[in-house]
Amino acid sequence: MSKLSATALVLAALTAAPAARALPVPGYIYPSSLQAGTSARVIVGGMYMRSVCGGVVSGGGVKVSRVTQVPSFPRASGKTQVKWAKEWFYDILAGDSSDRELPPEAVSADTDWPKCDWWEHLNKHDDLELQIICRFWFTPENYPQPTPALDQLVILDIDVDANAKPGCRELFVYDGTSMSAPHPFFITKESHVLEPFLVVPTKEQSKLGRPAVLHLPCNLPVQRPPVALDGQVWPGETDEFKLELKGGTRYTFEMVARELLPYLGDAVPGFFNPVMKLFDPEGREIAFADDFFFLPDPILSCVVPVDGVYTLRLHDNLYRGRQDFVYTVRCYADSPYGHSYKPQERAFVCYPPPAAHQPPAPSEDSKVMTGVIDCPGRVIRHDFHVDEPVTMGFELFARRMGSPLDGRVCLYGPINSSTPVGAAPLLAEWDDVDKFLAGSIPQAICDPVGSWTFLEPGDYRVTVTDQYGLGGADYSYSLCLTKLLPDFEVYAKSSALLLRGNEASVEIVVVPRNGFTGEVTIEGNDDFDCDCTVGEKSEDKTVTFVPKKRDWKGLKTAQFFASATVGPDKKRIVRRVTPADSTEQAFAYTHLLPARSFFFYRPE
Repeated sequence: MSKLSATALVLAALTAAPAARALPVPGYIYPSSLQAGTSARVIVGGMYMRSVCGGVVSGGGVKVSRVTQVPSFPRASGKTQVKWAKEWFYDILAGDSSDRELPPEAVSADTDWPKCDWWEHLNKHDDLELQIICRFWFTPENYPQPTPALDQLVILDIDVDANAKPGCRELFVYDGTSMSAPHPFFITKESHVLEPFLVVPTKEQSKLGRPAVLHLPCNLPVQRPPVALDGQVWPGETDEFKLELKGGTRYTFEMVARELLPYLGDAVPGFFNPVMKLFDPEGREIAFADDFFFLPDPILSCVVPVDGVYTLRLHDNLYRGRQDFVYTVRCYADSPYGHSYKPQERAFVCYPPPAAHQPPAPSEDSKVMTGVIDCPGRVIRHDFHVDEPVTMGFELFARRMGSPLDGRVCLYGPINSSTPVGAAPLLAEWDDVDKFLAGSIPQAICDPVGSWTFLEPGDYRVTVTDQYGLGGADYSYSLCLTKLLPDFEVYAKSSALLLRGNEASVEIVVVPRNGFTGEVTIEGNDDFDCDCTVGEKSEDKTVTFVPKKRDWKGLKTAQFFASATVGPDKKRIVRRVTPADSTEQAFAYTHLLPARSFFFYRPE
């Protein structure tokens, strides 16, 4: 293990041969939020979904009551079959829901009429299922560009209790042998407005051929905040919502989009990058929001000038779109003095930072210096003393904690109390991390990490600045100075585990730091037994968890820790095992996406 870098270890683990049976992979959920006290049908699109038989939502108060598989529709169907089904469909819209017999050509020996159960029982389907059928009928072939990773659909019937706690949850789907990674799903107090999965063309419009009817106007009714807006952006599309707003009031529009799916495996940039614009009753643009500090999901906040019906427009900043470009927007009246959101509160709405991305507690081997670059251009100095020759690590925690600071760290010395700021010799400077960070989140690379060997005792100075000279009350940081002792990180390659029999297994990855070698022991807890030691030559290893109680059902969360002894004094160190799931960004980059907990599920 000592001969492999952290990069090599993690990449080797992520590119290992997959299991014989692929687990379900949801690519999107639509809508991605529901109001407490309601029931709705939710579409889940993804890969390996054909065997899905159930779903579960974390947090309590939310139940998946039914799973409906959406079949693959036959593209090679003859024009006669499609024409017959469309005519029946428009009769259903007109109020005729009677059964229809198949015409003779449907059962002839030479028919080009493939079997499709959903088309042959149109009157048995609800509005959502009819929209799914019509999307296939009324959009051109290969529009949008085929995405096999999103093509298989299931419908979940979800019931939300009136007292269900609002906030971000995790939704899982499972089959008989495996469970999907957690996918963010929101519960809100506000009523919801859902952009239709498809605006069905009129009979007259349908006779014009196969138009790209995904862009037909929705003509949704005018809404009054507080309200949550759910939508799905398609190529070239701009979604519109009409809102009745009161003049002189500040309104906030809080969008969650990239947080729902941080990485796209086949798009550049590798994430949905949304834009919001607000137009007054006369059609003039009065507010615009693209990003929120360094976060791609915008927050638009403004005081509207007059009473009236305003238009909120949303689109990707490059006008891209497809099935997984989904979003939810909370709209509400705010204080006239502005909203109180901080980037630290927004950065980890859906996905937490890994255990190793949080600053350590101060100890005899480490110093933790905190500060805030509270105005543009400010330079903060921290002086410290070195008693003996030593190698020390310098690590800035800012973006990894949700701060907008793009830090730069400079080391000066030796100094004395009278040394002017600019007169001390510059020993080193660091900007951005210069090595792979396992379990990386989008902002982690902006935090400098470096080391320096002090050959003589004395007083030294380290400074922290923003790379672009920015600053403000939110530009906080923690700077850690530590003796470089052997250390390690531990990641699990799956956070959601379906219990088969009375056990569940997952592969773990140990990432050595500062020359760590030796054995790492994965420890059990109050709910699960675990007896696993990862040796020096193991890149990854399967860990088996066995619940101590056999009678529980449903979803259970857990945290686990790993321990090892380091150094000549055999000091014991303990690190939290970070539950994570593998995801790919823009063709090349593979990430371990952290999860809030280990999730164990035993079907009820």
